[in-house]
Amino acid sequence: MTTEQQLRETLGAHVEGAPGNSDRIGQVRGRIRAHRQRRAAGTALALAVVAAAVVVPLTTAGRGSATHVQPIATPPEQQPAGYAYGGRAIGSASGRSSPAQPRVTFTVRPTSYLLVIATDCGGDLSAEVAVAVNGHELTEGSCGAQLGQVADAGAARVEWQRVIHLDAPNTVTVTRLSDTNDDGHLAATPVPTGTVGGTVYQGVPFTAYPLPPDRVGTYPFPSGDSARTELDSRTVGADGTFTFSATTGAKAGFELELIGPGLVDIAVDGQHLQTYGSYDYGTQDDGYALSAEALAAQYGVHLPNGKHVTVTVTASDFAGPYWRVTARTPR
Repeated sequence: MTTEQQLRETLGAHVEGAPGNSDRIGQVRGRIRAHRQRRAAGTALALAVVAAAVVVPLTTAGRGSATHVQPIATPPEQQPAGYAYGGRAIGSASGRSSPAQPRVTFTVRPTSYLLVIATDCGGDLSAEVAVAVNGHELTEGSCGAQLGQVADAGAARVEWQRVIHLDAPNTVTVTRLSDTNDDGHLAATPVPTGTVGGTVYQGVPFTAYPLPPDRVGTYPFPSGDSARTELDSRTVGADGTFTFSATTGAKAGFELELIGPGLVDIAVDGQHLQTYGSYDYGTQDDGYALSAEALAAQYGVHLPNGKHVTVTVTASDFAGPYWRVTARTPR
């Protein structure tokens, strides 16, 4: 799957995860759309630009049968120090950026590939950064983003493993670039004076992650009542295994919507796609394309278009009816 496709899927799926930041998210979305147009989709890693969502795998310990988790994370300001995005900080750096010194560098020693690299430029919405590990540039895009890796994402995981060395020092570099113009293109000006920084978080078991207080009552499901519902935990139950039917095709797909913490495993015709983990209360969603091309590229699942399939949803560790699945296209 190309970075362009991963960006589209990830951004479309996760940007609702930051309560109270709709204006900021709109600005970030606009800049990323422009960024896509000017940036070749050559890297195998996805960049998710949101205040509170990220793609990263986590293992579960004693909860359900899931082995990999893609969390929707809690914003750092709502977490105990050192925890965010479904993980615990293992290294960070922050400093003033200038034309003469536009970057920060720090070292981490990860023990697994269950990582998130979060960037920060002091809230500057126009800031652009490049992220590199051990001299390999992973991506460039809007500062304030989180770069992560899904464990079962095929070729993208191979790239992540190629760049990062376990149980050894890894050098992380976050470089501030020229800001963007109103049209979304990088300005032909020197790197501005400001802030640039980054933090690496390593995944922790679901049971070890400090969840925020319950505030689910203030958040509706992302799509409201306009979407056609396939499964709703308010009627089928918070935890359990449930199925619905779909037909693969170029425009086929579904959305997983969440408003509270828990794990959801997704499979199509018995073939695992991924496990999604929510670590916060708030409106959050993720999209799944059911075209033959998307299934093969992103998940290594090979099914022809036009095939009637069974989608299996296994939910666990939900304290309440905090999830539902809605369809993108009519049956």
